[in-house]
Amino acid sequence: DNMTTAFDAVQKARASAEAELAKPLEARDAALRASWVPTITRLIISSQDLRYLLAEAANTASSRLYRMKGLRHFSWLMSEYAGRERAMMGGTISSGRPISIEALAKLAAFRGHVEAGWEMAEKFMVTGDMPPRMQTAFGEVETEFFDKFEKTREAVYEAGLAGKPYPVDELEWFGQATRAIDTLLALQSAATESMHDRVGSIQFVALIETIAAGALIFLALGAAVLGISLVVRRVIGPI
Repeated sequence: DNMTTAFDAVQKARASAEAELAKPLEARDAALRASWVPTITRLIISSQDLRYLLAEAANTASSRLYRMKGLRHFSWLMSEYAGRERAMMGGTISSGRPISIEALAKLAAFRGHVEAGWEMAEKFMVTGDMPPRMQTAFGEVETEFFDKFEKTREAVYEAGLAGKPYPVDELEWFGQATRAIDTLLALQSAATESMHDRVGSIQFVALIETIAAGALIFLALGAAVLGISLVVRRVIGPI
């Protein structure tokens, strides 16, 4: 339902946008411009949710492997853009200058990738059947990245936007940011290790199933041979 509603909203917005494009720039509907990005964003999020639900339809070993792979990807995505924010904000703190509008736009884009990645990571973890190492690593991200470091981050942004002295120097900022990003890398590593374990488990189960199937075939052949020998001895022989 959410996907259908979001798609219909985009279709209506697109039709309106095409009509507005025929008008002079100053005569175009400002409300439509303001609503376009949120409308498209809702469709994107709905499509992501649908893809996740489809993957979760069968809670099999393959679906668990899919979740681990997804968690690894999104933890990497978060670490990548958190690293970009760390470098850019470190340079701003070092200069002692306020955060410019241009820099704020880039920093907001970086943070958007981080938060989008975390939203998907939470969905992959919500099933509760992830290995303990992944649950531990996930908890560390919540504590270190989104709790402890977030307090420093908010204070830095508040000072930078208000033109006040930064509460930490560039070295302290870089150190705290690095410790926080390390938890994202640890989550990525935990997902990778769990994937390897899961693949090994799947391969082992497949081997056992192959051996069991071979044994059943062997037993069936043995029963067939026994049946034929009985027919030969007790039926054909006397005849």
